[in-house]
Amino acid sequence: MRRSVTQITAGFLICSSTAALAQTWKQTADGVIVSPANGSEKVVRLQVYGDGIIRVTSAPTANIPAAGSLMVVARPLSNGFTVSDAQGHVTLTTPKASADVDLATGNVSFRDASGKAVLVESGPPAFADTSAEGQPFLSVTQQFNRGTDEGFYGLGQHQNRQMNYNGEDVELAQHNMDVAIPFVVSTRNYGLLWDNNSITRFGNPKPYAFVGQELKVTGEGGQPGFTAHYFLGDREVVTRQEPAIDYQYIEDQSKWPAEAKAQTTAATSGQNTAGNAVGKQRVVWTGTIHPTASGTHKFRLYSSSYVKVFVDGKEVLQRWRQNWNPGTIITTCRLSRTSRPMSASSGNRMQATSRSFTATRCRMPTAIR
Repeated sequence: MRRSVTQITAGFLICSSTAALAQTWKQTADGVIVSPANGSEKVVRLQVYGDGIIRVTSAPTANIPAAGSLMVVARPLSNGFTVSDAQGHVTLTTPKASADVDLATGNVSFRDASGKAVLVESGPPAFADTSAEGQPFLSVTQQFNRGTDEGFYGLGQHQNRQMNYNGEDVELAQHNMDVAIPFVVSTRNYGLLWDNNSITRFGNPKPYAFVGQELKVTGEGGQPGFTAHYFLGDREVVTRQEPAIDYQYIEDQSKWPAEAKAQTTAATSGQNTAGNAVGKQRVVWTGTIHPTASGTHKFRLYSSSYVKVFVDGKEVLQRWRQNWNPGTIITTCRLSRTSRPMSASSGNRMQATSRSFTATRCRMPTAIR
């Protein structure tokens, strides 16, 4: 339920206590266990896995579930570390690193061999009950090194043109051309493994919402939503209002107006079940965004084929992707509380999900889906 930290050692579990506060700590064979006086964590366990490797596990209940890890195959060590306490903190020390637990809050901080802090919890984790396929689960959110200027690298293979993940948003989920590896390496010379098999969001944990949901959008004539202009070739054939831009999945193709679908001929090879388009079809969405706050807004686009995005008449994004390999890209722009016109154009032959364009999911100060 928490994470393993490389080049940082740790190990705790329950402890000896302070009378004024209900916190306790106890040294164990492989580390230490702490029961914090306050906060969301009822128990925090640190285990030593090497001179510079500490595994931290915590739970909102008094006992840590016995579920095994699919990532960690090593066994914790029973020597090579010391445990000490002073001024409301318990410190686990190894030759290359140390981990300090605040007995009042359960917050853990990690230091290198020189005593320099490299990784610090910015607050206690947030636990929330959730469910999937009718089964109960626990969701956890955790934040480290808030406001840091260090670089973060790793997280697997993604298609979003991001390199340094500091300040970026990444969803860790396995799908075509995306490989999620929940391990990040810092320019401060440490690594962190998030030992969790669930879909994880690195960065802002809040999901992007469609523009038109969190951000008010009005189209031509002040009507709610985007004004969509559908073309066959250069001829506009359909104009209508749409609450959001969303053609991400195969089932969404039923929303494309029949009058704006290019004729197709049967495919003679491959896996093309939609046929080959004879003509060109495209759509241009235009709308005015009404932000509730001024500042930098993030817009996330999921698309294939050829796409352009304009804000205030300025092109902020131009991209092309193969139809069989749609992907996500995030762009930012500064918006003020005054209205801002936006237009998005998705073009070429739109077939099935090939021309996916989930163009406006947003975050406040925000983003586009």
